[in-house]
Parts: sequence; C-alpha cells; structure tokens
Amino acid sequence: MIRILPLVFATLFLARGYAQPLNESTPEANRKFALELYDQKDYYNARLKLERAYEDFKTNDLAWRMAMSEYHMRNYRGAERWFARIGRRDKSGEYPEAQYWKARMMKMSGRYEEAIGEFNDILKSDADPYLKRMAQNELSGAVLAVESPEQKRLAFDNAGKKLNKPGSEPSVFMDPGGQELYYCTFDMEESLELGKDSEPPLSRAQRAKWAGEEWAVEGPLSEVINREGYHTGHLSISPDGSRMYFTRVLMASDSVEAESKIYVSNRQGDAWGPAYEVKGVNGEWLSRFPCIGELFGNEVLYFSSDMPGGHGGFDLYYARKIDDQT
Repeated sequence: MIRILPLVFATLFLARGYAQPLNESTPEANRKFALELYDQKDYYNARLKLERAYEDFKTNDLAWRMAMSEYHMRNYRGAERWFARIGRRDKSGEYPEAQYWKARMMKMSGRYEEAIGEFNDILKSDADPYLKRMAQNELSGAVLAVESPEQKRLAFDNAGKKLNKPGSEPSVFMDPGGQELYYCTFDMEESLELGKDSEPPLSRAQRAKWAGEEWAVEGPLSEVINREGYHTGHLSISPDGSRMYFTRVLMASDSVEAESKIYVSNRQGDAWGPAYEVKGVNGEWLSRFPCIGELFGNEVLYFSSDMPGGHGGFDLYYARKIDDQT
C-alpha cells in the first residue's frame, strides 16, 4: 500500500473556459455576461467585458473583479491601478483589503520600498487583525527583498514559431539529457474567437529535439500517451529519463473536470510505452501536476489533489515509489 501524506495547502490548475456570448445590446446584458465569464475563470475575456460594464455602472464590485482579473493575468501594474481606484471610491469602507492588495501588487512588481510604506500604513491603522497579520507577512517579504544581495538578472527569449502557436503551450519539461523538450499544446493555427461556433481543441503532448541551433518539432506523441477525448498535460520525466508522468483530464463541460488522473509511461528506446494509472494516487477525486522529487534520500512523487482529508480545495501530497506503476 502506498502512503500519502498532505504536504501543504495549494490551489492549482488553470482551467480553460470558452463561453458563448449573450445578446450584448444593453449594458445590463454586457454586465451579466462579464460576471459569467469571471465566474468561469475566463479572466482574459472577462476583463474586456468588465471594463465596458464598469464604464456603464461605476461600481466597486465590478472594479474588484476587474482588479482580480488583471491579477490572475499577472498584469500587476494594471491590477494595482484598479485596487487603488477602489480605495479612492470606497467611502463606506466596504473594501478595507483594497490597500493590502494594492501593496501586494507593488511588491510583485518589484517596487518594494513603495510596498513597505503601504503595508506599514495598514499596520498603523485600525484595520482588521487578520488583515494586519497578512500585511505583516507581506511586509517581512518586502523587507527581505530590499536587504537581500542584488540578484542576477536573466534574459528570456521566445522559443520561436515552430514551438509556439497562437494557442497555449504549457507543461514544458526538458529531459535529463537536455536534448529533448516535451510540452503540451492545443496546436491552433488561429486564436479561438469568443463566441466562435467550434469545439475547443484537446491538449496534446509533443516532443521536440535539439538540432544544434534550434528545436526540431517531431509532433504529438503516439496514442498510447495522447488518448482520444482526453486532455494530456503536466508532463514530468524521472531523473534517469526512463519514466514519464502526466495527467489525463476528461472535461464534463468547458470549465468543469469530470476526471483527472495521473499516468506513467516507461521509455522504450526512442518511444514511450503504454501508459498506466499510477496506483495509490488516483480515485474518486481529481489528481494532477505530478512531479518526481526526492525526500529523505528516497524518490517520491509530488502531486496535487482534492482527495478527502486535505486542508483546502487542492492540497499538495507526496507518495513513495514502490514499483514502476506505484
């Protein structure tokens, strides 16, 4: 039997959501559609509709969703501006956490000194004790960033059009030898349009090999990995390069998962063999994001799951390896 232990609370996984537009002939219809997109976590499209709805209604409720959409899109400067706007307009004190979030966005943008000033203002105020504890925690991190030695800067380049298409290419993982790049792709030549009458494509695992100066894309892995009707994602290869772990997801709707299980495949020469469910980590719950690691000198599989007994929606767990399928 495999022993599974909760490690730390986390909420993970980014769901893809596609929605059909409603009749947008009135401001109310646009507002309703914006809220539906936000509830579906379709933050990119939600922010476009929310901004228009805010122009019509000017409510802090819409502004808050706009700010959080920018946050989830990692546009921290944009989120900061919206949180600041909420703070200025919040005359009745319904959004005391707006300043905290504004300061967080400053911190995440690397403006630590400004963030420190905002967090200190919260600590000096009559804010809720819980909010003060959160501000103190963030303040400690900002102070540490200021006092830490200067970090080396890294330059990032796009991997090129052969790898990147108009859709998303997530779950990138390089094999231990550094000559093979595995990733997942929706392999779309054109971006999906909001309201377009088409079935969203499936996420497929692909492989590219280093050709000396660039990556040569080989295309999708075989059907033993990419099962028809399922999304393939969250690739992870063992340190010796012999095993590949990944997630298969079956969607009940555009944004609701019916099934998410972790599989393993063993390398067979230059290909990958049949995939098997990893025993002990799957069940009547969702499991995802497998990653091989080490704990106390033993190989373990880290993963995320909403299995019973956790502390939140999704928690991180680890499982000890018993054999090639467990």
